[in-house]
Amino acid sequence: MENQDRDLENALREMGDVNLTAEEEHRELMERNNFLDEQVADLEESIKSLKLTINQINKTSRQRFMEAFESVDRHFSSIFDRLFEGGEASLQLLDSEDPLESGVEILCRPPGKKARNLELLSGGEKALTALALLLASFRYKPSPFCFWMRWMHPWMRRT
Repeated sequence: MENQDRDLENALREMGDVNLTAEEEHRELMERNNFLDEQVADLEESIKSLKLTINQINKTSRQRFMEAFESVDRHFSSIFDRLFEGGEASLQLLDSEDPLESGVEILCRPPGKKARNLELLSGGEKALTALALLLASFRYKPSPFCFWMRWMHPWMRRT
């Protein structure tokens, strides 16, 4: 029993002095923890709301872009036909799965010619094709547009 008493005394000594403020510290830490839990819940709700808003914006943007793209494509085909007195032209998305990030390809076939890459057209055909695209965009929405075309003549490019 003497050994047991000594062991208990040693154990109590190892524990150190009694922390008289432990209860107060515990209460403060619990309050802090509850506050942080509320903050986490608010952040999670904000993230959820933000994701829903972004999805709605993307859906609306995709819908508006496709409406504009289809309208410009129809006008482009019609104007190309009038400028060239025949032939065919259209616009195609390079990635139809993600139209907002997709590039646009211009397909055209002047009358009496095979379908060609835009870069293989003559200078006059390129100019008329560019004019048809520009007029098509103005028909859709008559506001200023800025176009940059890879195949523009070097003196027309800005550096």
